[in-house]
Amino acid sequence: MQNDFLSESAPLAYRESQTLCNGCGWYHGAWQYLRMLGIVSPPYLQNEFYRNAIAPLAVSGDFRRVCISGATDYAMADTILDLWPLPEGAPAITVVDHCPTPLFLNRWYADRVGVKIDTACRSMLDYRNDDYFDLICTHSFFGFFAPVQRGGLIWNWSRLLRPGGRVVTSNRIRPTAGDRVGFSGQQADDFVARVVSAGQELEGIDLSREELKVLAQAYADNYFSYPVTSAEDLRDMFGASGFALERFEITGRESPVSGPPSTQGKSMRVDIVAVKP
Repeated sequence: MQNDFLSESAPLAYRESQTLCNGCGWYHGAWQYLRMLGIVSPPYLQNEFYRNAIAPLAVSGDFRRVCISGATDYAMADTILDLWPLPEGAPAITVVDHCPTPLFLNRWYADRVGVKIDTACRSMLDYRNDDYFDLICTHSFFGFFAPVQRGGLIWNWSRLLRPGGRVVTSNRIRPTAGDRVGFSGQQADDFVARVVSAGQELEGIDLSREELKVLAQAYADNYFSYPVTSAEDLRDMFGASGFALERFEITGRESPVSGPPSTQGKSMRVDIVAVKP
């Protein structure tokens, strides 16, 4: 699947974010255009990890209730469904996010591919569900939470899973970063120039050069994350919530010149499959 719908959904996300978002339209309205231009990091870039982690669970038939914990758009749902043994039966997916825009996009995507996706507009820190999930998937999610919040996030994942359920996630590790990272002035200028240049080279994009410049500038001015500086901290947090780590693998290495958050590039990552006993 991967990107098949972007020419349709990017303008849709841009438009809908202007009314659905509450202060985050600069992010949700831009993300799919940035995906089209190959600038940001969707879960497809870790496709080998997700395939190895999720495909066996899908085939087993024991992991049908799936929660996507946080979503910028429908890419995680697309990744999961691409690994499921269709048409034998799609999993029951629930997408949880605090913003209506990615939830709207997931419902739109579900209509396009002929599956049902439920959505819940809640923070993952306090989301509750009376029925246990079999599998929770998320991508590069920890950066949206300050370090003091991450233990509570993982604890809530444990609460939402049945015994034997799993969390599957991959996250960048930035060992030398500060408590909060955004774009420096030079990085912002380089980012805007890169977006405008890529947009001029891509046929079929519906934004003008000036519109792309404004979109990229707003993204660079507003985006920040709380970097994960230690994979071992995550290991300890999963352990404190009772998880057993089926896979905990650090891949890649951090570049000496670390780029801005959310953009593509070589980086150190930790791939995690955690099991609730």
